[in-house]
Amino acid sequence: MQTEKQVLTANATTSIVVGNAKLDDSIIVRYSCRRNALSQAGKIILMNKMSLVETNTQYSGDDMGLTFSGSFSGDNIQLDIALDNSDINVNLNYTIEKIQL
Repeated sequence: MQTEKQVLTANATTSIVVGNAKLDDSIIVRYSCRRNALSQAGKIILMNKMSLVETNTQYSGDDMGLTFSGSFSGDNIQLDIALDNSDINVNLNYTIEKIQL
């Protein structure tokens, strides 16, 4: 699995394409991130329910002000990550594991 990198902008939502709505049944995103001296690691499970994307999040470490949700954009499944307004961006590293239909 290849580690991807994304900068999350403070007071904004970043959408990352993590799967295909027609091919992927479930997706596990494992991540770690840093915000100055704070750090967090965890996993997000996205379940393709065809009409919605159900998410479940587990993490360890500091509260980074992140909110995770899933959505569809055309045939893509997206992980939407909202970051609070602390005026400090977050560096996110993540891997994606897919289970196909």
